[in-house]
Formats: sequence, C-alpha cells, structure tokens
Amino acid sequence: MNSNRIGRFIIHSGMHKTGSTAIQNALSRCEGEVFHYLRWNGNKNHSIPYLYAFADGGVHARGDIERQKAIRHGSVLREALTRELDLLTSEKVMLSGEAIGAARLGNGSKKLKDFLSLWSDNFDVIMYLRPPRSYSAAEFSQSICSGGTPSVPIKIDYSGISELDRAFGPQSVSLIPYIRSKLVMEDVVLDFCSRVGIPMHKVQSISANASPSLELLSILWEVNRYCRSLPVGPGVEVNEARYKVIRRLAKFGDQKFIMDPAGVRDYNKVLENLNSLSSRVGIDLGACESDIKKTSLCSNGHLQEIALESAPLLVDYVKNMAETERSKEAEIAISAFESRRDLVAARSVIMKMIEIEVKKKG
Repeated sequence: MNSNRIGRFIIHSGMHKTGSTAIQNALSRCEGEVFHYLRWNGNKNHSIPYLYAFADGGVHARGDIERQKAIRHGSVLREALTRELDLLTSEKVMLSGEAIGAARLGNGSKKLKDFLSLWSDNFDVIMYLRPPRSYSAAEFSQSICSGGTPSVPIKIDYSGISELDRAFGPQSVSLIPYIRSKLVMEDVVLDFCSRVGIPMHKVQSISANASPSLELLSILWEVNRYCRSLPVGPGVEVNEARYKVIRRLAKFGDQKFIMDPAGVRDYNKVLENLNSLSSRVGIDLGACESDIKKTSLCSNGHLQEIALESAPLLVDYVKNMAETERSKEAEIAISAFESRRDLVAARSVIMKMIEIEVKKKG
C-alpha cells in the first residue's frame, strides 16, 4: 500500500457525444482547490493513456505503433501515472475518458481499479448513458469522423457497463441518462460538478466537440468510402487533418439526427436487454426517445439521398468561405469545381481541404 493515501478516486466515463470533452476542459481549468485532475503524461483526455496502459485493446489503439512498441508505451504511461500519484495527498483525484467504460476492451477496468487501489480503496464511477437510438447515432457519427464507413443498421453494445460493475462494484457505479432535460440546468458539465461536489461557480461550461450535421456526415461518409477504395489507406496525419476540416465546416448544415429503430441492429432485442438498466436508472431508455424531433436515419440508402441533396450546398458553402473569410485553403479547394455542384465535386472539395491540411503539417 502506498504511503501517500488519496481519499477517493472519481472516474468519469461517458458514451460518445455526452459532453466528455467539455467536462475534461472544465476539470483541467479549475482543478487544484477541491480536487486534483490527473495530468497523466500531459493528457487531459485519459482515453488513449488508458487504452495503452490497461485495456487489452490498447495495442491496437493506433495503427502506426507496432505491438511491442505499444506494450512499451503502456509501461511508460503506468510509470508516469505512478510518479504523479506518489506525489499526491488530495482528498479527491479525478480522471476522465470515454474508453474507460467502452465495451470489448477485455478486463481493462479491473486492471485500472487494481492499479489505483495502491493509493485508495474508495471509488466513484460516473457514466453518462445514452438511450439506444441516440447511442447508435453517436457511434455512427464518431466512426465517420474517425475515417470509418459504418453501415446502417448500427450495432451497439452496452456490455462495458457490466465490466465497470465487475471491476468497481455496482454500488460504486452511477449511471446517468444523458437526457438534457434531466441534467442540472440542462448542462452536463454543471450536472457532473453537482454530483462530485465541485462548486458550480468555479466552472465554466463551454460546448466542445459538437456533433457535425447530418448533411456534413453524409458527405464525409462518401469521402471515406472513396478513400477506402484507394491503394494507399489514410494515416495518422490524414486523421488529424480530417478533424481540422470537420471543425472548419462545423456550421455547415442544420439537420440533427437520431437513428430510426430500423437503423439499430436487433433493436427489439436491445430493448429487452435494457430492462435491467432502465430499472436501475429509473427511466425507460427505449420509450424516452419516442418524441424526439430530429431526422430519423434508417438506412445507407437514406444517407446517400441526403448526401446527394447536400452536395450542392456544401460546394456553395466552401465557395462562400473562400470569398468572405478570404480562406486560401477554401479557394484552392473550390477552384477546380466552380462549374460543378454535384456529389463528386463536394467529395473532392473536402478531400482537397484534407490534403492541404496534411501538407501544412509536413
């Protein structure tokens, strides 16, 4: 047992698009007085360090790091965490990462708990839980933004919750439905702070990592499909550039979406399996999405229709960027397609913007 005892570890987890980045930004800005937020080798999002250091899937977290290098990197991260924890005497120490509650990562949660138990036996795990249709929409969006080509219907998996329960004990795991009307002041940062005893006047909630519109996602999906057909696949530089372009185009389109029940694989079976979780959180996780006023995405064909409709608008949007923002990148991207406003043009414009971002870094 380590001599520098810590009062309690508070672990934040959340499914994709539940405000995790905003929570991490807020915690890293205001820590010091009532808690310590782990710096963990310079990372305020602890998902990647967790994947390498504890999760069985960590060796596959980045395609450009071979297995042995990944294992060594995990060892380095555990040593860095040990050094940081050895210097602490805080009453509360916090870490945050969506990957901590993710499914299919072996016994990473148990390894993390066993490791942290050298400093404290007290744990609070807080996980924000999406209902199935919005969960599948978030998974779909995240996959596209990461360069994937997910197919509708989407498969979803809540088994990560069971892994947290087994590791920390269900009495230490709080599941919070991510339904804005149920959150403190409809804000996930303020909701989280109220649950862990951080005075709300000490935090500033700023929306971060907002979801792209359905219009933009549909065209990105076509971009990713095309890139997958090329002889050379995208690397880390391309992934980073893609995220930069997505942020540049963040205001394009206005359709928010949720998966239609037909867009969730084995939807009725998912609902049956959620009965125990619904009882645990005190709300019917299937029924609570029935009156959401968003576009319901039901199939790949539906997504392709949206891409075809949105393509001319995307070309016009980038053209306007070139003119009003005097954006050289947008001007270059649009220059070859001034007479075209179809899906091929829209796809090519985004690919050109990504290429420009990659060259900037090189």
